[in-house]
Amino acid sequence: MKPNGSAMRVLTVAIALTLCASAAATPVAPAGSEDDPGGYAYIAEPVGRHITLLRQRESFHVQPRANVEIIEQARGVVLIDTGGSTPGAEAVIARVRALTRKPVTAIVITQWHGDHALGAARLLQEWPQARLISTAATRDHLANPEMDAFMPGDNAERNAALQGNIAGAVGLLRPRSPGRQPDGRRAHAFRDHRPRVCRLWARHGRYPRIGSLRPRSSPITSTCWNREAPVELHFLGRANTDGDAVVWLPRQRVLITSGVVVSPIPYGYGGYPHEWIGVLRRLETFPFTSLIPAHGAPMHDHAYLDRLIGLIQAVQAQVAPLAASNTDAVAAHVELSRERAQFVGADPWLIRWFDQYWTAPIVSSALHEARGQAIVQGQ
Repeated sequence: MKPNGSAMRVLTVAIALTLCASAAATPVAPAGSEDDPGGYAYIAEPVGRHITLLRQRESFHVQPRANVEIIEQARGVVLIDTGGSTPGAEAVIARVRALTRKPVTAIVITQWHGDHALGAARLLQEWPQARLISTAATRDHLANPEMDAFMPGDNAERNAALQGNIAGAVGLLRPRSPGRQPDGRRAHAFRDHRPRVCRLWARHGRYPRIGSLRPRSSPITSTCWNREAPVELHFLGRANTDGDAVVWLPRQRVLITSGVVVSPIPYGYGGYPHEWIGVLRRLETFPFTSLIPAHGAPMHDHAYLDRLIGLIQAVQAQVAPLAASNTDAVAAHVELSRERAQFVGADPWLIRWFDQYWTAPIVSSALHEARGQAIVQGQ
């Protein structure tokens, strides 16, 4: 079954899956350490037949790890995203080993952000024959040394800068949010961002790309199609980044959205507001029973998608008349208190991060769009 709409920009890879019926019945326990006071260890939960979701315990994290999906097939496992770091990848490896003796045969990186990509190097050490798969735009960003500012890898200087930013955030949290920053979370922040080799693009010949940004690209031929449980990778357009891969399991009716959908606070940096709305509407054409966002718990209806569309439209409506002004301080004139309350209520902690993670960056993107200026990833 495909989403409706013949004009949809869809890039499809069918990774094949003949899934084991025993996976759904496997007892599920939290991955990672049981003595993790910061809540950074993954919990594991089944989502449909043969799909295990790994996600963080709490609903919001200053240093997040993207959700990871484990899909078991007849001869191997497909991973959606990577754990985002060496410790995150270790948790993924432990969970895969607990579920099955089968190797990981494919790793899909759904966007270039480090919490989706930076566990890949460790996963490839464990399963060196696994294929990496991403959109063309995502691969290009991972290959760009300038992105080391966000994903330092083995760049010691930029790792030190990132460590400094994390230390500053920890210092800010300690006096202003008592009880919200346990020692375990501080330890996680530093442990997760130590220098590591993450030059994924060096593995030439084993990194298929799911297409490009051409409006109507041809589907990539399936390599392992299976009637029982096909997995489709779609590029529906630019949204949170210019290369978000969306994963659809039609037999299980599970939709995995990458950063197109993030809960409880959407992530606005580098977003493309106009196209983002179109992608969200395309997501609504999938007949899903479970929608798994990049962060947060599974959803089972369109309510959050509709709320996110309305939020972006509210930003556009306020930014458009301000675009002709000479000031770039447009965010100060955008009022989103009503919309913000729908996402985070009156919690001052979440309001702070909503304004930083969403309002300021998405207003900047909307301003660029209204002025006809390019939106550049990483800026």
